[in-house]
Parts: sequence; structure tokens; C-alpha cells
Amino acid sequence: MEKSNPKKISYLRFLLVFVVALILVWEQKLSPVVAEYDDEDAHDCCNCNRNLSRFLPSRYKHFTNMTCADLWSPFTLRYFKSEDHILTVIVSAAYTHGWVAMGFSPTGVMAGSSAMVGWIGEHNKASIKQYYLEEALELMVKPDQGDLNLTHVKPAVVLYRSTIYLAFQMHFGSRKSHQFILLAYSDKTPVDDRLKEHIERTTITFDFSQGSFSDAVQNLQDSVMTFKNSHRISSIFGWGALLPAGAIISRYFRHHDPLWYYLHASIQSMGSIFVLVTMLAGELLYREDEPDIWLHRAFGYLTLVLCILQVLASVKRPSLDSKMRWYWNCYHALVGRTALFLGALNIVIGLQIGGSSTPWKVGYGVLLAVILVTVVILEALSWLGKPVKVRSPAFKTNLNR
Repeated sequence: MEKSNPKKISYLRFLLVFVVALILVWEQKLSPVVAEYDDEDAHDCCNCNRNLSRFLPSRYKHFTNMTCADLWSPFTLRYFKSEDHILTVIVSAAYTHGWVAMGFSPTGVMAGSSAMVGWIGEHNKASIKQYYLEEALELMVKPDQGDLNLTHVKPAVVLYRSTIYLAFQMHFGSRKSHQFILLAYSDKTPVDDRLKEHIERTTITFDFSQGSFSDAVQNLQDSVMTFKNSHRISSIFGWGALLPAGAIISRYFRHHDPLWYYLHASIQSMGSIFVLVTMLAGELLYREDEPDIWLHRAFGYLTLVLCILQVLASVKRPSLDSKMRWYWNCYHALVGRTALFLGALNIVIGLQIGGSSTPWKVGYGVLLAVILVTVVILEALSWLGKPVKVRSPAFKTNLNR
């Protein structure tokens, strides 16, 4: 039997150890996450390059000339932008549990933005993913999607004492130097990559060419207030004044023929324009502020649908001598009155949940009271038998209303 060669066995052992070590190093290089470290705190811009090199993975250690900015408590941003428009980002935040996120938004709001989110899960497992924030709803926050053009360098997340670091690299050539940045955090750890609602968030405008930033919160508040005022004014003019006035003319002033018809059509058309402006301002306001106003939005869309149905019905109305005209009149009156009632109710709901000041509430209350009193008086006069002129046959035939 051949004896084993001690030198050959030693060589094979050395080769096995070398291969195992090489595999471990390679896994460390490709791993998107890094386990927890324990050392002195490095969550500040002082000596940031020296401290980061101690615990970041090797693929992020060679960036020795990073710009650092304390954005918003508890977030600090470090970045390096190369001449070929590759942006390397390392964002850090105080951390105990839950998730932290840095997002890039084209408009400064959550909807339509993309974000890098990192957290430490069960068994000290670190995770980092890109998310697409399609809408301000949990179900519309989609993992492993987004328009951030990441490079081949794997993202990483490191828990270093009480600070979490998110590191990633992306192509930044198509983006402006002034960029809306979203920062948010939560104390609830994601389950199956599903993010729970954030505790707090903010928006800033960052200049990656100068390393400076401005607080976008005040700009956002000014924008929200502008949309709120536009939404209030257009809704009160449309649903609160013009559309009720047009309905009153149609019901109580038909003896002024054909003037009542032209006034009714013109006023309702202007009111419909104000309704569209109301919905547009409301949608912009919702995207800016993302309030929890599902009932107000539901009534808003319902009244818009009813308004559209009224316009379509006016285009397709039967002639006066048609057998269908009576049914059309019932439909037109029922849908119109329903829309006016829901519109008035929705204004009251909007003024209440929107935190409107007393002058807004008092002003609409007076307007509503004037309309109701006017309707009561005119209805009473009609029941008292005031004479009503009948349309002439010629006008009936020519206008075909």
C-alpha cells in the first residue's frame, strides 16, 4: 500500500484553506449588506472619511474626498460626484429599529419618487432595497422598483453602534444639480419587504454641485396654502354660487323665455369650469400634502361625475315634443339636485377637515343661507299661484330645447 506524502497533504490543506478564504472574501465583496460593528460613534461630518473607512465595505472605502452635510436630524449625507456623473451616496441616521430612507423626487412630494431604504431585520440581517413610491399609500410602495439608475457597485447598509449607514451609487447625469430629497424613518421593521408608514419625513432641496441645501418645507407649505385657497375659492364659486344660481333660474324664471335658457346654459357652463378647477387644485393639494381625506375626495369625484352626466345629458336632450322629454326632465332635475346637495355638503366637509379659518366658514355659511332663503321665497311664490307665461309655439319649435 502506498504511503501518503506529508508534503502533498500539507499542500492540499494549504490549497483548501486558500480557496475557502478566497470564497469568503468574494462573498464579502458581493454582499449588499454588512453586519453590525461596535466602535466609537462616527455619525457626524467631522473626520467622516477617516471614520467611514473603518467599517464600510471595501467597495466604498476608496472615496476619500467626500462632501458632507448635516441635512436634518437625524440624517447626515456624504457624497462624491465624479466627472462622468456617477454619484456615490452614503447617508447615515440614528437608529434603534425600523427603517430609514432617502428618496429622490421630481416634484418634492412622495408620489412618483424613488427611494433607497435600509433596515436591520431579524437575526441581525441587514437589508437595503430600492422602492418606487407610486402613491402615498402602503400598497402603492413597490419594492425592487424605481427610476434610480444604480451602477454595478452593490448597495450596502451598515449598523455601526447606534447609527445606520446606507451606501449606494447611481448615474446622476440626467438629473438636475438642484434635487428634491426626501428623508423619512419609521420604528416598524418591514415584513416581507413591505414598508409601514413613516413616523416623520421632510423634504429638502439639495445642490449636488455646491454641496448646499435649503429647507423645502416652507416652500412646500406655501405651495399647499396656494392650492388650498384655489381649491376653496373655486369650489365656493362653482358649487356654492354659480351652479345653484343656474338651477334657480331654470326652475323659477322660465316665464322670461328665452332669456332664462341662455342664462341657465351660460351660468352652468361657467360653474362646470370652476368645478374642473376645483378638482385640479384638489388633486395638486393632495399630492403636495397627502392628507387623509378619503371621504372628501370620494364626494368630490362623485359630484364631478354627476356634473359630467349633466353636461352629456344636455347635449343629448330630446326635443320638446318627444315622448322621452318628460323622463329626461325628471332625470335632469334629480341628478342636478343631487349634485348640488352633495357639492354643498362636501364644501362643509372640506372647510372642516381642511382647518379653514372662521372667515371662510362664516362666508360660506352666509352664502348658503342666502341661497336657501331665496329658494324658499321663490318656491312659496310659485305655490301662491303667481302667473307664469307660457312659451310661444314659434320659440318652442325654433329652439328645440
